[in-house]
Amino acid sequence: MDREKNEICDTIGISFTQDRHGWSDLLVIQGGTSFSLRISDVLSDGPLGLLRLCDAILTNRPESVDLLDEPGGHRLTIYPDPGQQHIMTLEIRALATSDKTEATPMFSTRSKRKQLLTLLMAELWKLHHFHAEPSFQRGRSGFAHADTLLELNRMWDADQRMGPSILK
Repeated sequence: MDREKNEICDTIGISFTQDRHGWSDLLVIQGGTSFSLRISDVLSDGPLGLLRLCDAILTNRPESVDLLDEPGGHRLTIYPDPGQQHIMTLEIRALATSDKTEATPMFSTRSKRKQLLTLLMAELWKLHHFHAEPSFQRGRSGFAHADTLLELNRMWDADQRMGPSILK
């Protein structure tokens, strides 16, 4: 592998926006390049997918989630580096159709586990708190994963290697 492929990225940003009427967007930015993933809340549960990725990052195991659009969508995959336990790879693949068989690589980066976890958990925490506002709730799918988010945050806070959580 070349040096650039092995480099660990610390210039990554992630933003999750829950739109009205069953749509959401996930934006991943690295080094001036952005990837915008449109998500149909009818076909996918974006927050649940992000929670699954967070759990896998915390427990240092591979995980894939499909965030579907109409048609197609994207597959997000994370997997640990076998030689460096504090590093994970995040990949985004485009799904041409909803049958999920053809996944074209779009993006891949190696980042620190704690940074990826912090980026994703902060977006979920934000969404959880936005849903406390009645005006935000109108026209949007609810945030049905508050208990899971809070439990995952407790696990992060107690984790010897990854904790404490920044979300208090």
